[in-house]
Amino acid sequence: MSVLGQQQLNEFSAEGKPNPKYPLTLWFDSAKEAQEFSRVLMLNDEYFRSRGVNSETILDRTQKYVKHKTKYREGLYWPLMDIESMATLNRTVKAPAHITKMSEWQHQDHILANQHKTLLVIETTEHALTYNNVAQRIPRLVRPVFYGIPSIILQKVNENSKDKYKGWFLQTLCKSTEIFGTPSVAMLYDENTRHEVEQRLSKIISRLVEYVCFDDRNSLKEFEKSLARLTEQNMELARRWYDQDALISSSWIKVEPDQVQVIIGVKPEKSMWDTKGTGGLDPYPGLVLMADLLLCRTGPNKKDRKRKLVAVFKHLPEDFWWFEKYPNELYLQLLIDKKLRIADEVVFS
Repeated sequence: MSVLGQQQLNEFSAEGKPNPKYPLTLWFDSAKEAQEFSRVLMLNDEYFRSRGVNSETILDRTQKYVKHKTKYREGLYWPLMDIESMATLNRTVKAPAHITKMSEWQHQDHILANQHKTLLVIETTEHALTYNNVAQRIPRLVRPVFYGIPSIILQKVNENSKDKYKGWFLQTLCKSTEIFGTPSVAMLYDENTRHEVEQRLSKIISRLVEYVCFDDRNSLKEFEKSLARLTEQNMELARRWYDQDALISSSWIKVEPDQVQVIIGVKPEKSMWDTKGTGGLDPYPGLVLMADLLLCRTGPNKKDRKRKLVAVFKHLPEDFWWFEKYPNELYLQLLIDKKLRIADEVVFS
């Protein structure tokens, strides 16, 4: 057993709770996300009854963690003792490297792993896909597949989710799947189909949980088949909706024979620089990555590009006050840091 696993066993014993029985480990963006995961898993509760257990039993006897809000990039998490009450221990543990690698480009809502390897990353959102956020969650989905770990997003759509935006979004995930050889898939839902789609997601998660907890190889095969079916469905929808001409004619992108420029158009006078932790940068790392996958990237490494990828700050200078005050902010680093940035080059106004 790993040091981390033994520590969790000791903590459970010290709190007078039953020892964790299952090798599943769950890593959440917040305690609220843990509750959401529990709710979705329980939609398929009968799946586990043949094992003499239910979802609640499995979750109670599984190692669970919530990210440290400011230090998760250092691998620090709070052990979550009870999902319903959101009770955590008052000391942190350090996650293994295979967990911290998943959230190098923003932390996802749910990470499922065993004692040795990450197995699945899940992102869920109740924000409908629109122009303003079409690429915002792309980095959270793509980084895991870079390491060979599949990712799923439960993505809401509504009347503002134009076909071209859905096409850009799905085609990006399809290209990511193709380039990295690992599924990155979306499950789209609206207000009328939410329960049905959540049940499908619950079944997918349940198959993986059954494989980890009971070493059921057939469940693993069914899990992999489900991801393959989702990939095919995403590809079919992308073929219907993706319009590259509409993408190239967008105001945020400029395509030339030898380079693709992503225009970062946020202005210095915007109040968000004072009110938001990410300033005005929320959509831009995802847009740079979307442009990379759709118009530049030909292989899994940054050097595998048919065009140079350039991030252009249209209105912001290199010495902008917010950049100097928050140099370690992740969104900023993904745009300008020489080691972490997605683009090949950065240009300032």
